[in-house]
Amino acid sequence: MLDSNRTEAETNHVIGVMKGLTHTTKNGAFSVLVGIHVRRGDYISQNNINYGFRIADENYLRNAMKLFLDEYRNVTFLMLCTDLAWCKEKIHTTNVIIFSTPVPAVDMCILSKSQHVIMTVGTFGWWGAFLSRGKVVYYASPATSNTTYGNVLVIEDFFPPGWIALT
Repeated sequence: MLDSNRTEAETNHVIGVMKGLTHTTKNGAFSVLVGIHVRRGDYISQNNINYGFRIADENYLRNAMKLFLDEYRNVTFLMLCTDLAWCKEKIHTTNVIIFSTPVPAVDMCILSKSQHVIMTVGTFGWWGAFLSRGKVVYYASPATSNTTYGNVLVIEDFFPPGWIALT
């Protein structure tokens, strides 16, 4: 059953993209697949903000996407999000497909099979990035200083060496 936020065409497109991890652009060139996991949902609640959680904004996402666009000629971004309206409002580019899937296993499959991953916050995006085995860009400021979370989070313990920190 399809999520009401997705169209059948979008679903079929992602299934086609994920089969064999090949996708061609309009000019027939190979496209690099970059999964993006955008977690907002519970992180934007006042309780979680008071606890110290910070949320990546659209500038972080644009800068992270630019890293891949500068490195590769053809990139297709597969953006998985918990806040579909926010993503559609903030991210305007022709090479991004935005989804809000109802099945976490589908999201994990897409992230883990992407060639590279951009993650915002949370362990779900972390595992998808880890399993992808490609380049990973992560939000380097996930906690507010001098808060409960900010006082216990050790960035070096959470993100593997080689992952790219970006704010």
